[in-house]
Amino acid sequence: MKKKLLSLMMATFMVAMVLTGCGQKETSGDDVKASVEESKEESKEESKEETKEVVEESKEVVESTEEVVESTEEAESEEVVESTEEEEETEVVVDSDIAKMYEGYFERENTIPENVKITASTEQMGMTMDMTMAHTADMDMVAYSLAEANMNMYISKEKVYCRYEIQGQETWIWAPITNDLEAAQFESMMDDSLVEPDYITACAYRESIEEDGVVYDLLDLSIDDGFSTGTATYFVNRESQKVEKCVMEQDGSTVVCLIEEIDSIEVPEASESATEGTVEDVAGVMMAVILAGSGMTTE
Repeated sequence: MKKKLLSLMMATFMVAMVLTGCGQKETSGDDVKASVEESKEESKEESKEETKEVVEESKEVVESTEEVVESTEEAESEEVVESTEEEEETEVVVDSDIAKMYEGYFERENTIPENVKITASTEQMGMTMDMTMAHTADMDMVAYSLAEANMNMYISKEKVYCRYEIQGQETWIWAPITNDLEAAQFESMMDDSLVEPDYITACAYRESIEEDGVVYDLLDLSIDDGFSTGTATYFVNRESQKVEKCVMEQDGSTVVCLIEEIDSIEVPEASESATEGTVEDVAGVMMAVILAGSGMTTE
């Protein structure tokens, strides 16, 4: 797989920028709201009845003191147990040698599943783009979603099915893959390796976190492809040693990728009504989706 996911998404945005004549990138920021919780402690005054008999008053005082001591000890014990349980749920005990365990991790094979689905999302030039790529031994799938336009392609060794939807109008076409050049063009669109290992200049273990009962080790990568530099953070499942999330930043853009293992890729039954076309027609569909997603039309 020649093109890496970040580069492919940025290239798509560059095409949209050229087509729309957009020379400036719109930036947006999330308003941060801080919430302050006020806690109030209520105190209760306990009143004691005085008695005339000194012996009975002494007994009551002793019994009251014993109860307070027992109550205090029980409360402190419960607080310690609860505090310990909360710490066990939120904190991950990290072995001192864990950093060594990940030396050369990016050079390993099989850091993502063989049959994999990668869902990515980013924003550039005021546009939000979602992309999905899936790979198995006999089928590939790539999907783009840009504003009101989206498309899905299902690619086998012999043919490609393409579903596209622009402003609510859905259409299916299919095309035979007739030569090695056409096959290579589709292959260059696919990417199931996240970051090119040759571009990684450094990799360091940062910390471990726990989410939904799963321990993730975070690895920070530095990237230099010869044209620009960037960073990526791998969220590695401690148990499986597979990457399940990746956050990449390059050229001022952030791409968040979610990685999951799949069994197969199924072409929807609606493809049976697809009209026959050519690989050039499929390329034209992709361009139409980018145009519609960037606010332009082909008319």
